[in-house]
Amino acid sequence: MGVSATGEIKAGAAVGLGELFPHMLAQSLRLEDGDRRKLAAAWLALYGYIRLVDDSLDKYGHLDGRVSMVASALLGWGLATVSSYTVGTKYEAMFLDNVNRSFYGQYEDVSNKSKIDASRAQSDVDKNRVFVAVAIGFCAAADQSDDRLNQALADDRLVRSLESSVGAWQILDDLEDVKEDFTRIISRPSFASHGNV
Repeated sequence: MGVSATGEIKAGAAVGLGELFPHMLAQSLRLEDGDRRKLAAAWLALYGYIRLVDDSLDKYGHLDGRVSMVASALLGWGLATVSSYTVGTKYEAMFLDNVNRSFYGQYEDVSNKSKIDASRAQSDVDKNRVFVAVAIGFCAAADQSDDRLNQALADDRLVRSLESSVGAWQILDDLEDVKEDFTRIISRPSFASHGNV
């Protein structure tokens, strides 16, 4: 594993984006160990949900019952855990807005998947707002600490910087899917029957 038990990233270790993301947030804020671990676990649950749903939709075009049940459990626990840090704080409305926009972006993405000419620019950004929502949870935890420096670090700069870069997460996902997409296209009977292979 590329991250130590204390959240330090080991030099030269291969670390995936999903594993790295909560540690980037935690290292930019000085969270108490229990909060850091709980929020990192919540992120990993949300990331598990993202991967299950994304991989299943990319590969099969739908979710089967088992994947749907597991993904729902991960999503529910992850969101409940992160939201518990934001309730009653200045971050609560921001968190809910990003979660709602993420769900709407996912809905739009699935609705427009078969429409070749549909613009996905906004849904590509919005469906990845879960990254921003988790960062908001981290900021809320830091803001609630007794450490004044930590409270100062928990302003909205981290949230704003993630909001401006959230579209890049979709580009990374699209790049991961290129080989899968190409294989699926050339294996279609209509493609092969026209002498394209």
